[in-house]
Parts: sequence; structure tokens; C-alpha cells
Amino acid sequence: RASGGITDPLPYLWAWSVGGVLGIYFCGALIDATGHPEWVMSVVQILMVTVFGTLGPALPYPAAALALFGVWGAAAWSSQAPQQHRLLTLHPDKASVVVALQSSAHYLGSAAGAALGGLALAAGIRLTQLPMLSTALVVIALSGQIGIALWAKSDPIRSRPGEA
Repeated sequence: RASGGITDPLPYLWAWSVGGVLGIYFCGALIDATGHPEWVMSVVQILMVTVFGTLGPALPYPAAALALFGVWGAAAWSSQAPQQHRLLTLHPDKASVVVALQSSAHYLGSAAGAALGGLALAAGIRLTQLPMLSTALVVIALSGQIGIALWAKSDPIRSRPGEA
């Protein structure tokens, strides 16, 4: 089946949403505890790679798919907090502009991802293959994020939370 055997998407949407709420809460606490939002963002992206890399084969198994949707929601909803924290640390004097630009970029990326998914489907890729396309894109983003995290660690001024 095109949907991987899922006939009722509602439980999966609930799992994604509950995961998202938990992800927001724990991501903020993790950022506060570690003071390293760039590494927290790396963990978020590793979770996304794991989910997208295993979601296709897991769809026929409801318990596994529900768990993966929950982790996906947690990772997806957690992605803004580390970015905003880092940007506000770097530019506390431009807080409203930085958050507005970051939010705009986030939603532009969401729209671009949806468009890319639609184009992939129109080109003949099956719905159950979309997670692998997402995996490739998140691996690219993770590579850049690890570079940012290493740069932040090596920069003596910017590596200390609260200093710009």
C-alpha cells in the first residue's frame, strides 16, 4: 500500500503531537542544563536521521511506527529552541529581528520541504520512500550543524553562553 498499511492516521498524528510537546519541554531543559544549544541541535538532527531512516520499514508495525512518530514530533518541535537560543546569545541586542528572521527561515524551510516532497511524489517516488529522501536532507543539515558546533567550541568568545 502507498500508506505503508496505515488506515487511520489519527493515532500517529497524536503520537507526533504528544512527542512534540514533550520535545519542546525537554529540549529547553537540556539547553539550560548544558548551555550548548549547537550540540543539542545536533542531537535533534541525529534523532531525525534515525526516525526517517527507519520509518519506512517500521510502518507495517503499528507500535514501532507510533514510537517513531512520537520521536519525530519531539525532534521536529525541538528544532527551533536551540537555534533561537544560539542566535539570541550571539545577538542579544537584536532579539526581535533575530527571532523573526529565524522563524521566517524555519517556515520557509517547511514550505520548501513540502514542495520538494510533492515534486518527488509527482516524479513517481512512493509515499513510503519519502522518509529516505528526508534522511538524506537531514544528513546534509547535520553535517553543517556539526561544523557550527565545532566552530562554536573553538571560538573562545562565542563558545561561552551569554557572551557575544
